[in-house]
Amino acid sequence: MEAWPITFKISCLGFPSYHSVALESERTLEMNIIATFIDLIMTGTNIWGWEGQNVLHHKRGMMSPYLIKNLTGYPLKVLEESEDKFRKGKEYLVEDGKRIPWQFKDWKLMRESVMSPTQSKLRIVLDGARWEAVSGISVVRESDEVYPLRPSLDEVTHCLLCDVAIQDTVNEVTFWSTFQVQNNTSLPIEMCVVDDAGSIICQPYNIVPGSLFSVPIEAAYHQRIKIWPDHQFSHRNFYNRDC
Repeated sequence: MEAWPITFKISCLGFPSYHSVALESERTLEMNIIATFIDLIMTGTNIWGWEGQNVLHHKRGMMSPYLIKNLTGYPLKVLEESEDKFRKGKEYLVEDGKRIPWQFKDWKLMRESVMSPTQSKLRIVLDGARWEAVSGISVVRESDEVYPLRPSLDEVTHCLLCDVAIQDTVNEVTFWSTFQVQNNTSLPIEMCVVDDAGSIICQPYNIVPGSLFSVPIEAAYHQRIKIWPDHQFSHRNFYNRDC
């Protein structure tokens, strides 16, 4: 909003007296409204209209605007990427299949540095893997981004998928491989990774109806998978598929 000179006039008139308030200005009010401001207003309206009572029951600073989920098959180290070379953010470890709440800064620091640009980007490392860190991961908007992992292994460039979805005003950030198995049947199924000889090399994963499972990144290319109905059906005719 541009600088706008304004005059307030308050007077007491008549008997019995009543108050009159006048707002006057010799200049036209000029405002620039951007998409971010409109999104903020709509989000605030939804929170106070639908979830206002729930919000009021939380202490300030307790609600995290992000939720990070790790479905890569590896432990995941996550930290905030900063343009300040002298400031190193705290590193968090997210085990495979787990999730953690996340926020880029404490709300007090955000209030004090409201005029500074916020990049809101992550830097992640697949712990125990041979790949370098992946930097510059933006998670502020809904998106599906594929990041190549460096260096290539055995002349194969593996990829990491980052999916950002907004659920109830929370950005759910999911890291997983680009090979996923989805169960669209009405029965739970089990899946495992096997080697070239057909030997199981990991614990079977249970996939309930309507859900999906992300095959570990490296195994998605170099290994195979076997799928069968849940053990309660005593059915062992494996479906064998090369990844």
